[in-house]
Amino acid sequence: MRIFRLASSRVALATLGALGSYLVAIPAHAVIEQTDGLVVPIQVANCPGSANPVGCIQVGLNTGEGLPATSTTNPLNAIFSAATSPEVFSIPQTNGVYGSITVLDMIEGAGYENTFGWYNVTAPAQLYPITPCADEPNSSRTVNFQTEFMAGRYLGGFIGFFLITPEGAPVGNNCGAVNNVGHIYYTERARNGDGNYVHYLLYQSKVNPLAYYFGFEDLYRGGDNDFEDMFLKVTGLLAPCTPSAEICDGQDNNCDGLVDNSAVDSGGTCGASNVGACSFGTLNCQNGALVCVGAVGPTAEQCNGLDDNCNGMVDDSPAGAGLACGSDVGECSFGVNQCVGGALVCVGGKGPKLEVCNNVDDDCNGVNDDSPIDSGGPCGSNVGACQPGIFACVNGMNMCTGGMPGTMEVCNAIDDDCNGAIDDGNPGGGAACGSDVGTCKAGVEYCLGGQITCIGSLGPTEEICDGLDNDCDGTADQLAPCPGDTKCISGSCAEKCKAGEFPCPGGQLCKDGYCIVVSCDNVMCPMGTSCLQGMCIPDASGGAGGTGGGSSTSGTGGASGGMGGMNSSNSSSSSGVAGEGGNGINNNDADTWGLPTGGGGCTCSIGESDHRSSIAAIFAMGALVLGYRRRNRRSA
Repeated sequence: MRIFRLASSRVALATLGALGSYLVAIPAHAVIEQTDGLVVPIQVANCPGSANPVGCIQVGLNTGEGLPATSTTNPLNAIFSAATSPEVFSIPQTNGVYGSITVLDMIEGAGYENTFGWYNVTAPAQLYPITPCADEPNSSRTVNFQTEFMAGRYLGGFIGFFLITPEGAPVGNNCGAVNNVGHIYYTERARNGDGNYVHYLLYQSKVNPLAYYFGFEDLYRGGDNDFEDMFLKVTGLLAPCTPSAEICDGQDNNCDGLVDNSAVDSGGTCGASNVGACSFGTLNCQNGALVCVGAVGPTAEQCNGLDDNCNGMVDDSPAGAGLACGSDVGECSFGVNQCVGGALVCVGGKGPKLEVCNNVDDDCNGVNDDSPIDSGGPCGSNVGACQPGIFACVNGMNMCTGGMPGTMEVCNAIDDDCNGAIDDGNPGGGAACGSDVGTCKAGVEYCLGGQITCIGSLGPTEEICDGLDNDCDGTADQLAPCPGDTKCISGSCAEKCKAGEFPCPGGQLCKDGYCIVVSCDNVMCPMGTSCLQGMCIPDASGGAGGTGGGSSTSGTGGASGGMGGMNSSNSSSSSGVAGEGGNGINNNDADTWGLPTGGGGCTCSIGESDHRSSIAAIFAMGALVLGYRRRNRRSA
């Protein structure tokens, strides 16, 4: 082992100066001075087994407290935490059973091998070694004081500790022991016999209140004062004390081995007030000081229905009250915050509303008509051809955009005007349709089934020989078909004229190679007659014969039978035979009748004996002619 010595206190002070930056961080505390005024311990930087700038004692304290050797944050400081008391200790008991102590040899910086042990304060002559001189640093030994008590070695009172050094021992070797005593240095300073010279320093652990660090100087009235000639940690000790009420001061006042347990000054109420939101707390002992736990103090008054500042009034002038609130953007206007029912309410202003399409900023976001709630919905109709659109806000008005609106109804089987009725109102209809030419008859156009249809008209038919315009082309009997070699003339199929005395049937005449019915349709009526229904009819009664008839003297038949003229000078009246080509009767000769011969005007005289039969023959011929004419008219 190396022995370190400091020649004078100057060296020690120089060492302290070198550690100034470390020491200034340590709170002010009483220091231990040697008899010559030297502050101890002197910090040796190059202690055995370590090149530590904070000194050997500090290294021991750091490692003993579980910190790095070079730590500067240890609350135990080699200089300012050093003490020389207590000088004696007691052994804790649990249910009347004494505990054990453990001794850890940490540093041996002396040239001597020393022995560390304990003694009963009441019997200091009997020494009990724990760590013999043969032990080296980091060795550990345990003493069971219940066993020592049962063996009669421990007397049950206070114990002290000693260090035996070989300095001046009879044997003269380097081991101080109970059988080779040079000097004995006790923790009880008065027993050392070299005046007030300090031989041991004491440090109580901050981690375990039952652990203490012992630092010894082993030379008689001298040495280097570094107190690391033997540095040990002893765990399981109680400092002796006179029991008193336990208070929160970091001390074991009631001497039960526990610090600040059930301190009488803790547990009371604390705090400023219990009015309003405030409440008292409870005093707790923490780290040797009373701390108020759970107390609630006054705070700035808020609008919350509470008396935050604990002055007995709720919500009196809370923060935020009286300040402007709201907005003046768009339709909004500022109000003033008032505390109502525990909440700040903006009073007097005008707040935002739901945006509608009105060209103003209802929701006060700085934009007019942005996403108004009354826009975006469907509009228009989905009836018929219509398709719904969407309301869009344009210049403050909702406009129906998109979709398909209704149009004017047209004839297409679609509900164009979207009123639920298809083609109502006869769209496109109402005009006359068809033709009034010939046998055709005009109708009226109607919208039926989506198409314009002509209703009530009579259309053209196939042309036939009936004197009518059946195909409605403006010309009657145009190209009307007739059988054989007949030809349609004046509504009848006329046969070709035949040679002989009677080339054409009675009542017909041959014209342009065809037999035609004698009618005023074919010839011009005589003066004083008019063509009526195909017959020449006198314009007035008496005088002239029927239209187309011959004169009273000639008896020539007219082209068309009419009422014959009557000779007023003859009592016997003669009339033209009604029907085809009736002859006038000669008033001068009642027995003379004109007979029609194929439309000729020849008059043949008949005898008196044939008078009646001749009259019968004339009437028969007239009936035949009339019947033929009526047939032709029906066919027309």
